[in-house]
Amino acid sequence: MKLKAGVSATLLANIIFAISQWVIIAGLNYTDKTDVVGQYAFAIAIAGLFLTVGQLGLRPYLLSSIVGKREIQYVFHVRLITSIMAYLALIVFSYFILSPLYLLLILVLGVGKLIENLSDICHGYYQKNFQIQQIVYARVFRSLTSPIIFLAMFFYTDSIVLACAGIFISLLATFYFFDKKVLAQQGIQLFSVIPFYHFKKIVTKAFPMGLATVLVILVVNIPLFVLKESAPDVVVGIYASIFYFVTAGSLVLQSAMQVISPLLAHNIRENSALGVKSLVKKSYYMAAVLGLLGILLASLIGSEVLQLLYGNSFKGSGELLVIASLINFSLAFQAVGGVALTSFGVFKYQMYCMLLAIPICYFSSLYLVSLIGIKGALYAGAISSLIIAGLFLFKLLKKLNEIEKN
Repeated sequence: MKLKAGVSATLLANIIFAISQWVIIAGLNYTDKTDVVGQYAFAIAIAGLFLTVGQLGLRPYLLSSIVGKREIQYVFHVRLITSIMAYLALIVFSYFILSPLYLLLILVLGVGKLIENLSDICHGYYQKNFQIQQIVYARVFRSLTSPIIFLAMFFYTDSIVLACAGIFISLLATFYFFDKKVLAQQGIQLFSVIPFYHFKKIVTKAFPMGLATVLVILVVNIPLFVLKESAPDVVVGIYASIFYFVTAGSLVLQSAMQVISPLLAHNIRENSALGVKSLVKKSYYMAAVLGLLGILLASLIGSEVLQLLYGNSFKGSGELLVIASLINFSLAFQAVGGVALTSFGVFKYQMYCMLLAIPICYFSSLYLVSLIGIKGALYAGAISSLIIAGLFLFKLLKKLNEIEKN
């Protein structure tokens, strides 16, 4: 699939997916269940954090220029093993640390995230084979089924736990009907014994990127966790509803990066400085355009959009959406820098940057949340992502200089 066609197809699929997730949040808000939105957002953040550990950065590793041909065959099985281990850790954490209110909800969302981890690595294989259309089919199927099953079960049972079980059903069906096909293409069995030598080798190489990815998720969620400590579920639900615009914006940029990242890795392997610089420039231009467009739209019609999507309780909340669009702007630049560095095989640097971002985000969240509440949580996210984006750009410019000299 050509670059333009691939970007267009994944853009359409990700827009559909973003809308489907909005339907879930909007459906809960329109039933005056903003407190349930807060519970759902907190639970999915905890489950997502643990299962992101289970991802181990294996998808970007699979797409990088440093993965060996033999290792490609075993990446899926490493993902399966590490995801199961992460889910078991989630069970222990939830049982001993969290309140009973969240225990069952997190465990249901966690098992759904486990299936999502397997689909994610299958999408990595599709990307590597330039079969972007297969990712599009899976994303659209999930987008159509998950909100329908979720809201049907929630309206029928009034139980957020059973509604989240509907998401698990959607994810399982998506993996079965669409994603596992690529395993047969690659000659990979669903369950197979992996030699310890290869397991250790893959884990050792991918670990820095995996840790960096976990730290990204942690930094993104720190403002939510800080807000949760000092605010009721309703306030957390408002924050989560606003922040979903950031998530949706990231999905749009992913449309391009899913197509560009394997092309970038290919150009790096071929030592094509011209091709690498061209793709990097296009990526940053795209991030700038999307980020500025988001800020403009939030400033002009933000309040009306929130009221339309979430109901009258969000009337006059347009300023919050403008701050969220600032986060989206800086996260777009961070994402481009991260994907480019990953293609170069630069994993440890990203890990160190994210380690630096944790105290910055945490202490700025503590101060700003205590000062201005929800606005403070959003501003803390914007500050942190802007700093990381700058650090990524600095390192990327050095790598571009190196490839140009060589």
